[in-house]
Amino acid sequence: MPEVFPVPPVETEDASAEPNQLDGKLVAIYTLTEQVGERARKLLMDLYPNVRVELSHDKGGNTRLEGLARNADIFVVCWRSAAHAATDIISRFRPSGAVTLFPDGKGWSSILRVIEGQLAN
Repeated sequence: MPEVFPVPPVETEDASAEPNQLDGKLVAIYTLTEQVGERARKLLMDLYPNVRVELSHDKGGNTRLEGLARNADIFVVCWRSAAHAATDIISRFRPSGAVTLFPDGKGWSSILRVIEGQLAN
């Protein structure tokens, strides 16, 4: 019966086509709790398909952590689940004025909350 009752084309919204504040950005997350970092990474990438999320779980400094500290647009340091040596590296190599966030808790929801709070500012 499409000849009698034509079906109008359905317009769908493609959420990935809408630009957002994290498009093309690098978000680094440092936490010793690997499962928390992985969950936060997955959720961030689901919410912001064009974001790049890198995780670090190292107990000490290394060149990869130094590079993340230098280059990340946003660096989330889960200080309640962190090694002192790694946080020292992050603070030493983080450019002044760069966005570094410290969530109140040590779970994935605290990570997402602090990022969302930053984006709302």
